[in-house]
Amino acid sequence: MLDRIKHFFVKHFFKRLNRNQRLAYTCLRTTTVDRTCIICVSRDVERELTRRSWSKYNRGYTKRIRLGGKWVCLLKCGVGTPDCNFNLRALYYAGARTLIRADVCGGLRSHIGDVIIARDAVPLDAYTSRLGYKYPIKGDPNLIRIATDIVANRFSADAYRVGRVITVDEFFEQSGDDIEMWSKMGIAVDMETSTLYRSAKELGIPAISIMCVSDVPYSPENIFEHPEKYPIDRYKEGIKNLIDLSVELIRAI
Repeated sequence: MLDRIKHFFVKHFFKRLNRNQRLAYTCLRTTTVDRTCIICVSRDVERELTRRSWSKYNRGYTKRIRLGGKWVCLLKCGVGTPDCNFNLRALYYAGARTLIRADVCGGLRSHIGDVIIARDAVPLDAYTSRLGYKYPIKGDPNLIRIATDIVANRFSADAYRVGRVITVDEFFEQSGDDIEMWSKMGIAVDMETSTLYRSAKELGIPAISIMCVSDVPYSPENIFEHPEKYPIDRYKEGIKNLIDLSVELIRAI
């Protein structure tokens, strides 16, 4: 009986929605989000963003939080490009018009605690490259300019770096040869930025990826190989710097 009631509700509820609203609701359990959306995978980042907000409530699978004097949508995605792409398009259908990715990444020519502003992303992941993208995909130049200006005027520039990131599918299985090759191409490695920039480009909306380096593969401080040497204080400071920049960026746009 309960299943029949649910089916009746969904059937008649969906009849009142257009196609894009149906897609948004299927993914997000809401048809409306704020124009500025923050996407993250890291629970540490989600927790700190929520803590910084003086007002918040859930809206479907998203959270509506108050940051930088504005209401913004916060969505915690799954890991990797396919899940990221699905959620980004659902956010767009629900009303998102600016996308900010605040998250963590692996360091290549960078250190734990560094905050990376991704100028562009090399799509070495199978999902993005399969769609025909073979060259670096750029983030929104205006958002990147605003972020770098904020760093130059308000923060210690030593804690922040602007550069190219490498988006890949591997999380634990990269080899030393992989790291050496990626290090010649960029300063950090992640699993979502290429899809963020590709989707934003196709949808015609601005996007920026800002990340804190949480691990450096094959280094003496690698958390999976040498957990006793992991600089947890530097990591926590990096998360704080990441959130500080995200809040000021929201305030400025």
